Amino acid sequence: MIRLAGPLGFGAGQNGTPHLAPGWSTERGWSWSLGALSRLTLPVPDGEGDLVVEMGLGPCLLPPAIPRQRLRIAAGRTTLFAADITGNATIQFDVPARLAHGPSLALTLHHPDAARPADHGGGADPRPLAIRLFAATLLRVPARPAPAGPNRLLAAFAFGAAGADRGCLAEGWGAGERNYAWALGRRATLRIPAPPEPGPHLLLLDLNPAIDAQRLPRQRILVGANGRQLGLVAIDRRTPLAFALPPPDPNRQDWEITFDNFDAAPERDFLRYHDGRNFAFMLSALRILAAPPAPPATLRLPADNPRAFLSRFESLGHTCDFAHLQNAAGVARLGLLHLAGTTTFGLVHGLCDGFRLLGRPDTLDFTSRDGDDRAWFSEPHYDVTAPTGVPLGPDMAAAVLRQAARTLPFLARRLLETIAQGETIFLLRRREVLLREEAEAILATLRLHGDATLLWLVQDGSLPPGEARRLGPRLLQAGLDDTGEGASPAAWTAALAAAARLTGQS
Repeated sequence: MIRLAGPLGFGAGQNGTPHLAPGWSTERGWSWSLGALSRLTLPVPDGEGDLVVEMGLGPCLLPPAIPRQRLRIAAGRTTLFAADITGNATIQFDVPARLAHGPSLALTLHHPDAARPADHGGGADPRPLAIRLFAATLLRVPARPAPAGPNRLLAAFAFGAAGADRGCLAEGWGAGERNYAWALGRRATLRIPAPPEPGPHLLLLDLNPAIDAQRLPRQRILVGANGRQLGLVAIDRRTPLAFALPPPDPNRQDWEITFDNFDAAPERDFLRYHDGRNFAFMLSALRILAAPPAPPATLRLPADNPRAFLSRFESLGHTCDFAHLQNAAGVARLGLLHLAGTTTFGLVHGLCDGFRLLGRPDTLDFTSRDGDDRAWFSEPHYDVTAPTGVPLGPDMAAAVLRQAARTLPFLARRLLETIAQGETIFLLRRREVLLREEAEAILATLRLHGDATLLWLVQDGSLPPGEARRLGPRLLQAGLDDTGEGASPAAWTAALAAAARLTGQS
């Protein structure tokens, strides 16, 4: 179970102010850092596991002289975080194990751009301001799992208001928002350093398009790298995408990633805002993976034993009808997503992150569903929603959330262990039509944790019910029917059997 110290608030009279050392000025909703250095000492939660610090903060911006605030956070001589802060943001950073034990954590914040508003036309305030601190929480989370799969996460880039990698953005980008950067105009370009590790490499993107259901239902984007086209996609929702990268430029050792945006449009045209810039999409995340070639899946599944056969498949969400089929065969599944739902971008983020924040008690929420007498929970980090098994009733929220906080870290750990064993075929199905690059993104992140095989199930008529085909060495696809309430048991059985034959089962 994740343990917390906080949330701590740093406004006047709030519970975080006793932890501020000299170098701060407290106001109604926050505390301003004063000068080039500020210090604070934060309580550390008990328990084992990794320590994560989360802070909500914002900069003192005085353009044109002070368009950003550079921030470095250190514990002793160890730098824990460094970035340019261009707007209000929530930052997170890990604390090394040697510093993570003890009752408190002493932090020093370095502010080389602290400035007096009175000196830059920002009012009469004579104080040297840099960062206003709103809140902080320290979390004791499960230790990040050691890599067990053939794929490896080599680099992750952040481009939001506190992103350390905004310097990689070249032409065609707006100012950083809280957790993303807007691509503007017909072309956006960024340049990212190539990691020293050998390839092949995958580019993993998380894009959220600027759309309107009536006026602009999708964004068409052509993704390229070093002058080579990687793929053309049309997206109508936030979508993770994977593309194979060419070798980096030997003369520069980097990649120039380009986005040609055919449908970029002013927000006033489709959201009735007054912003005249041409918006295409939000870049929420960019990661580079090492992805060595995979041999074809050669799993042999026990087709003559329905219970054993069905136990070799595990859902990645949105397959309650398959869960009922397993239950009817006597398969006891404790999978994280066995009866749950999550978005594809939430799933990819969770697999990259090891689901380490799943079950965080201060962010779990209680919810219900029409026609369902069970209580449900939702959580924001990986966009997971699931029933709890607890019946709805008065004052049930606290019990529901306590149960979810206890069980979710266990279920996440079990999912990663199942992937590492390499004996299970994972099922991908969503109500919306998925892109091939989207399925490849999920497969690539599954393979961070083990030698995984993914079966992508479709109900859009692109593949007849009960038929299967191989799209890649570890990516299979099978067709299902659509009864209006899911797929029929017969279609499930035929689709899984056809997929099993592709893996070596006769």
